[in-house]
Amino acid sequence: MEQAVTEVTKYRSFINELSDDDFLKKKIFYNLGFLKFSLSRKQAIKTPQITIESLDIRQSALFHSYAEEAGIFLPYNNSDKAKLCSWLTGHSEHNLRTDKGFAFLEQIKKDAEKDNNFNHVKLYNLNSVKDQVEKMLELIQIDIEKYES
Repeated sequence: MEQAVTEVTKYRSFINELSDDDFLKKKIFYNLGFLKFSLSRKQAIKTPQITIESLDIRQSALFHSYAEEAGIFLPYNNSDKAKLCSWLTGHSEHNLRTDKGFAFLEQIKKDAEKDNNFNHVKLYNLNSVKDQVEKMLELIQIDIEKYES
C-alpha cells in the first residue's frame, strides 16, 4: 500500500502541473496493476478516491471472513465487520452486512459466475479469493528472497 500512496502522490503532482490546455479530458485514468483510479483536475488537489478492483463485494466478504478465521482480524459482529471491510475496500457497508456479504457467506462460497463466453465457472468466488491470496504469497516470497540475500 505504501507504494500505491507514493505513486498516487507523484501522479497528483503531475496533474497539478498540467496547464488547462493540456488537461483536455475531464478525467485521467491510471493503472498500477493491482490498483486503478481516476482523477479529475478538481480531485487532483484533494485526496483521490481509490478503489481496488481485484475482489468484488462478495469476494471481499469471503476474504475478510477467512482472515478472521485465520486470526488476522479480530472477530466482530456482521455490522462491525461490514464497516471495517467497507473502509478497506470501498464497497457498500450496507451490502456487505446484508444480501451481498457476511449474511450469505455459505451461498457466496457456492456461487458460480458466467465468464466472458457466458459459461458457468464453478466456485467462482472461492477461486477468485484463492487467486488473490496466491498473488499475495508470491509478493511475500519475493520479499523473503530479497531480504535473505
